[in-house]
Amino acid sequence: MQRIIILSLGLLLSGCAVKKECETCKSYIAPPAKIDECKANELQYLVGKDRTVLYTMRFGVTVRILESNSIVTMDYSPSRVNIYINKNGKIQSVNCG
Repeated sequence: MQRIIILSLGLLLSGCAVKKECETCKSYIAPPAKIDECKANELQYLVGKDRTVLYTMRFGVTVRILESNSIVTMDYSPSRVNIYINKNGKIQSVNCG
């Protein structure tokens, strides 16, 4: 019985050992996204305007227009512009994603 307790204690403590960082795993880590890759900063002037201004605009990137009750996928695309529309039909925010 005492052997089982000692072996169990050894297994528990081995789980607390500090792991070294995997050198081969570093190549699989995605590089950080470029800041404002979708140029959302250039579109901040739209915040507060009516959504109808978007009807005549052309964008050089993929744009996703999201209403307050929209169902949205959770995929992140740093080159896509997200334009959020509030319940009053005004543009609430513009960001990448």
